[in-house]
Amino acid sequence: MPAFGAPRREGEHSMSQANTTADPRTGPTWGVSSVLYAAMITTYSGLGALYAFMPVVGRELKIPDALVASTASASSLIWFLVAPLWSSASDRVGRKAIILVGCAGFAGSSALTALAIHIGMVGWVAPMTAFVAIVGSRCFMGLFGFSAGPASQAYVADHTSPENRTQALSMLASAQGLGSILGPAAAPFMILPILGLAGPMFFFFVIGTAVLVAAWVLIPADRRENVPARASQPLLQRLGLRGGFWGDPVVGPFVWCSLWLGVVTIVNAQVIGFMIIDLTGLPPMKAQVYTAYVLMGGALVSVVAQSALIPMFKLQPGRLIWLGLVIAIVGNAVLVLSQSVWPAAAGFALASLGYAFIRPGVTAGASLAASDSRQGEVAGVIASSGIAGVIFAPVIALSIYQYWRDGPYLINALALVAILVFVRANAPLRNAGAQS
Repeated sequence: MPAFGAPRREGEHSMSQANTTADPRTGPTWGVSSVLYAAMITTYSGLGALYAFMPVVGRELKIPDALVASTASASSLIWFLVAPLWSSASDRVGRKAIILVGCAGFAGSSALTALAIHIGMVGWVAPMTAFVAIVGSRCFMGLFGFSAGPASQAYVADHTSPENRTQALSMLASAQGLGSILGPAAAPFMILPILGLAGPMFFFFVIGTAVLVAAWVLIPADRRENVPARASQPLLQRLGLRGGFWGDPVVGPFVWCSLWLGVVTIVNAQVIGFMIIDLTGLPPMKAQVYTAYVLMGGALVSVVAQSALIPMFKLQPGRLIWLGLVIAIVGNAVLVLSQSVWPAAAGFALASLGYAFIRPGVTAGASLAASDSRQGEVAGVIASSGIAGVIFAPVIALSIYQYWRDGPYLINALALVAILVFVRANAPLRNAGAQS
């Protein structure tokens, strides 16, 4: 895969620095880019696979749907709290160290999740005990496993000029979409006779371990110098819950947009598996194939958008955000009207396409609005705010879904309209990237 960031042409200058000074940052090397891409693919393949077969695990263990969704809520709550700490740490100790933490956390949590699912499916423990163990394993993921994402984004921002940053971060984000294709696609083939439904997470433990080794070998040490310590800050401020970027007049709108984007995105991802089971009328294990196809379709359009359309048309963050919102609104409206699997698949794909535009727009816009010395911090707060919606949204959405099938998607569509109004009313969001 190509290195992130386009080579600079002679005579190009950074608009965010003095006009007489060329920005020498051309992006990470091919080897480092490949490792960062692999780390993101692996993480989101694991999550995609989990979204595909967790509804099956829940139905097989006879765990209520809303409780199944709480596995994501628990890990997201922890990640919401620790993301700013990991990202601030990457500003001090370097990106590589935190990327390694994330890779090790992913591998470890995958092993724990596989073990918890296995002991539940074979009946070694009661179903609820196995479920508690699954939640614990996902909490471990929330504590450590997601930290490679914002650290990788900060690494790319460190080595990419402002005018190339949107495209570079979009390419990195496309790894999330590709992972979301590979995970659901591979999961059915990882369900082996001995391991059963624990098979996918066991395989992701092996893959995650391989990526950890590659990151250790190929990413150069990058401990940062002359970064002021923040240990004396109050705890809430260090967590990013008071002061910092949340209330910043320029970066703050991106953080709040990321928060609500995270809410609507996770509602789509969590509810669709249960919706497909109910629309097909098949047993959960047989319906899992259809769920995988739907998730893969959504992820495929995301990859095309982030790896091809955004770089091709060089769309600026502000335009990406509002265009993506309009597409996502249409996608959720189609889901409300769907009465069979394939219209639902089309609606999910449209919504995914919209989110594929919005997320790089928000990430790149926030990065461009922050100073170079705070790229790790801004990557962390965007990641933290984006995952905050997962804390309560899946449980609430699935509780609504059990009584009103179309409710979650109708509420999603209305929420996206509100976000669009917010974006058009805020100059930093509306004009994001216009001066880069």
